[in-house]
Amino acid sequence: MTTHFGRRTYVSRLNPLASCLAMALAVGSGSTTAADLASHSTAPAIAAMLDRFKHVLEPGTAIRRPALPVEPRWHRTPHADRQVPAGAIPVSNCDDDGAGSLRDAINNIAVSGDTIDLTNTGCSTITLTTGALFMGQDDLTLQGPTSGGLFIDGDNAFSPLRHTGSGNLAVYDLAIGNGLKYLDSSYNLPARGGCIYSTGSVTLADSSVKYCNALVDNPDYNSIGGAIFATGGIVMTNSSVILGFAGDATHTGIGGGVYTPGLLLMSDSYIAASSATLAGGFVAVDGFVSKYSSVSGNSAYIAGAGYGIGNVFIQNSTISNNTADAIVGGLFLIGTTATTAPLTLVNSTISGNSAQAIAGIAITGYPARIGNSTIAFNTEANASDTKYGAGLYTNVPTELQSSIITNNTLTHSVYGPQYDDIGGGTGAVLTGANNLTQLSLVTPPADTLYGDPMLNSLDFNGGTTATHALRPHSIAIDAGNNVAGYDYDQRGAGFPRVIGANADIGAFEFDLDDLIFANGFD
Repeated sequence: MTTHFGRRTYVSRLNPLASCLAMALAVGSGSTTAADLASHSTAPAIAAMLDRFKHVLEPGTAIRRPALPVEPRWHRTPHADRQVPAGAIPVSNCDDDGAGSLRDAINNIAVSGDTIDLTNTGCSTITLTTGALFMGQDDLTLQGPTSGGLFIDGDNAFSPLRHTGSGNLAVYDLAIGNGLKYLDSSYNLPARGGCIYSTGSVTLADSSVKYCNALVDNPDYNSIGGAIFATGGIVMTNSSVILGFAGDATHTGIGGGVYTPGLLLMSDSYIAASSATLAGGFVAVDGFVSKYSSVSGNSAYIAGAGYGIGNVFIQNSTISNNTADAIVGGLFLIGTTATTAPLTLVNSTISGNSAQAIAGIAITGYPARIGNSTIAFNTEANASDTKYGAGLYTNVPTELQSSIITNNTLTHSVYGPQYDDIGGGTGAVLTGANNLTQLSLVTPPADTLYGDPMLNSLDFNGGTTATHALRPHSIAIDAGNNVAGYDYDQRGAGFPRVIGANADIGAFEFDLDDLIFANGFD
């Protein structure tokens, strides 16, 4: 067996692009064709959007890959001990098999609804040498030590956790990693879940999933969910997915970190440094909710950070330094006939993403709302030197409230960086108030300010997600609104949304005290 690891490279066979996108949107067996796109409820809007960009999507345009920042939220926040329920099944050692092992507890003792207690193994690593851990129970909980000191290791040969029940697999206070789901060319199946797979749903709490790979050698099937695949949805709280890979240079992969046909819900969590040959650090087909979370340093052919399809709500989150070889370096938000509320981005930052066209965020299929957010320093570069909206692209009615969309650029082959903040398709209509930009190709609200907001570089300025702090003389200070009534800015508790006469424009509220403390005068 060949083990496939390493950074994704461009896959020339992924053209035509419409066929590739069909794979990203399909939720079936993993064998997809262009017909899937035609049957999808958002096909007309997406197909028209892709047709507009087709002349910039050919192989050969080099995309600058930003340096991956080292950010503290790749690690769990310390928390109180979780109570192990009475009757939990104890694991007393880190053996791969035999009495007292995790495998024995799963195979021979646990029934649906049980908790397996891994808090007192007396060791730090369970290395799987005889295969994956298969869990047929509908509902099962694996409880590790609150210290986070126990690692379930797939030994770069196996996908560690394979849940075939119809309920929920809960993983608490554990690290899962070094996973590989590999299917050779004789399999007529997609490879799903390099570290965790579930036919039900997955809940991660205070856990990490890292160094995972999904790969199938049969070219008619896809690699889906480099780190995690769950049919029924994924919930992440205070958890991280890092370095997941789906596909390789000659095989299609979707969702380098996470893929679910259901809902992805992230709270205080991270998806980072993951890669897919086709689409997304994550792909969530039935909705995406993110609060106090980050998606950073991921890469793909389309939608480097990921796809949120259906109902999307992003709050107090940062999408940064993601890359796409083709379109949408950051987030691709897609409304469907099942979408019931505006595609929403509030109190959040989208920064430093890159692509040939649309570096920051693309919105299609359903009206959208962006409020009290900062979209900045996203960069597109294409052979035709065409501006598409490096920060924001929308082809639907979009409400903008008190948001900064500036310093997004097209890297022109002759003239260098050119302002390119907002672009849009036929259906784009911008409403709202108190926004700040430098160049909008779509008519903005009448009171929009134009100029440089004087943003500091992306950094941790308090809270758990990175933000762009305003400098003291920024025109954004006291020039925004808080029509949504937020108590705090993106950083959360302790950082009021309004200091002074009015809210500041953008995700960050300037406070002179913060400036003094940051310079060592505390």
